Amino acid sequence: MSSLSIEAAIERLEEINRARSLGEVSVNKAVELYKEAAGLIVSCEELIKAAREEIEKTAKELGAADERL
Repeated sequence: MSSLSIEAAIERLEEINRARSLGEVSVNKAVELYKEAAGLIVSCEELIKAAREEIEKTAKELGAADERL
């Protein structure tokens, strides 16, 4: 998993998209950017999954606490 935060990864994805949109990159650079973007997307998916799991865990803990009251 990347050490970037999800915000930083999204920002980098936006930069890559802007560079691609402007058409100012060579084919080789476009391939490099595509690979980088693919890795960033995987990292974002992992970060979102981890956040979702943490939220679900916390919700279950709160639910268990409510049941004890």
